[in-house]
Amino acid sequence: MKTPKISYIRPVEKAAATLNVVSIAVEHRPDDAILKTLCDDAKSKAEELLANMGDKHQKPLTEQLQELDAFRDSMIRALYHRLKSESFLMTDPAHIEAAEDLLAAVFGDRLSGVDLPLLRETAWINERVGLLTGDLAAKVEILGIGGIVTSLTQANDAFGEAYQARSSAQSEMPRNIMEFVPALNEALVLLCTYIATRFPAKYRDATFDPLNKVTKAPGKNVNPPPPDAQ
Repeated sequence: MKTPKISYIRPVEKAAATLNVVSIAVEHRPDDAILKTLCDDAKSKAEELLANMGDKHQKPLTEQLQELDAFRDSMIRALYHRLKSESFLMTDPAHIEAAEDLLAAVFGDRLSGVDLPLLRETAWINERVGLLTGDLAAKVEILGIGGIVTSLTQANDAFGEAYQARSSAQSEMPRNIMEFVPALNEALVLLCTYIATRFPAKYRDATFDPLNKVTKAPGKNVNPPPPDAQ
């Protein structure tokens, strides 16, 4: 198992994982005085960060954002594929014309929107919904896709409200926990370096496991990267 990438772990998860690492490390080598000193330092830095995070638990808000974003992406894809299928109905010229006009106005020449950053996607959807419920409403009615447009609108509105709720929660935290991240990082680097050089492989991997479990792989930008820059 690789040495943990400290900078790719979110602050609160990093602090909580540090406490687990310290517990495991001391259990493996209870008589190691140097290890105990490093563990005590890392533990104190982690506890200091956690003590200043307040009662704001943002994980449920982030999970809600991810669910709403996935749903509105599904609605965008559903709209695109419905319009594409309608554009191939050779026996119904009115449907073909309406579908082709909507495809050009909403998507251009390909499926788009779902790969945008979150807030840009919100604005993109709002603009398209404005067209679909305004100048292009008659064509929407011809194709009978009002339900998809309504679902997309509701999902986008719900996402906007959830994003604002999480932003408010972040701004109301009692102190900026990022003030405590550099000291925690420094203590963790020293501790992990010592563990990596002094522990046998099987104990080293088990000790690092809590940190490696919460290391974030690159993904859709629900939280502004890198994690330590939040």
